[in-house]
Amino acid sequence: AGWRLPRYRHAALTEARIDQGAIVLVYGVGAAATATASAPDDEARAAEALLARGDLLGAADAYAQLARDGDDRDAAERQLAVLAALPGRWPEAETLGARLLQAHPDRPQPLCALGAIEAERGLWATAAARYVKLAELAEAAGERDDARLAALRAGELFMRVSPEDAIPWLEKTLATARDDVQAATLLCDAYAAGGRWQDLLRLERWRLTQTEDPALEAEVRGRIARVWLANLGDPVRARDELERALRARKDDPALWELYARALEATGDVRKAREAIVHAAAQLDGAARAELELRGATLAEAAGDREEALAHARRAVVASPGQLDALQRVAS
Repeated sequence: AGWRLPRYRHAALTEARIDQGAIVLVYGVGAAATATASAPDDEARAAEALLARGDLLGAADAYAQLARDGDDRDAAERQLAVLAALPGRWPEAETLGARLLQAHPDRPQPLCALGAIEAERGLWATAAARYVKLAELAEAAGERDDARLAALRAGELFMRVSPEDAIPWLEKTLATARDDVQAATLLCDAYAAGGRWQDLLRLERWRLTQTEDPALEAEVRGRIARVWLANLGDPVRARDELERALRARKDDPALWELYARALEATGDVRKAREAIVHAAAQLDGAARAELELRGATLAEAAGDREEALAHARRAVVASPGQLDALQRVAS
């Protein structure tokens, strides 16, 4: 469809960006040497040669000269792509990008370059709006993959400033790529941030249908249980989810600890203490001591002083400096 970014008649470079502090250059089919050999004139060949050698500053200046000499939009966009990979030249890139967008508001390459720079600067909402526009342009052009990727990036950026604004773009991503784990995870976080617990449960249940991995299923059921227990006040449903999760992950202390909390909330103190024993057995140090002390508290509530003392002693062994445990043993 001729929409994908960036796409030039005689270009080898298809992308130049900053990624975690590193300059990333991506070349199209034929690589730099082939593109250089087919460049239409000496100036273009010189620019390609500079780029192939990694001389980004020289390449940016060469493309600027090409753009000035021939009023060449493609050369200007190529210059912008290279400038986007040079943090010291970002002010120049932003000026050039703004000028290109003013002349051609629906050109995707300037939107992409400016969005990338703004994201690196921490201008999350401004960058997200660029990717929203890119997603809309790609969808209108019938470029479904590009539309999905732009929508995902918009969702990622909105999550940093307004999770509610991220939701429609993450939902759109999942609508066309149901196996996108990143989008699903971000959408779960967005629902949680907005207190949309039923939407979160619906999404988590859907994720259960997408996996046959017992470990992943247990992880998802644990998250569902946490919502039922901590956010919706239904420990019985939390308990039921955790019992299913623990069939797959019997040695997961976090699941056992959450199970103990659910059981305690239902009033089943005896089973809650048994769950704490299972959780504590997988841990050591201060983490184990903390759980053993919880077990001691439950045992005391049940009137079982001997078991409470046994928990306290194990807490001392796990963390000899634990004052509460020492006081329980001494008393």
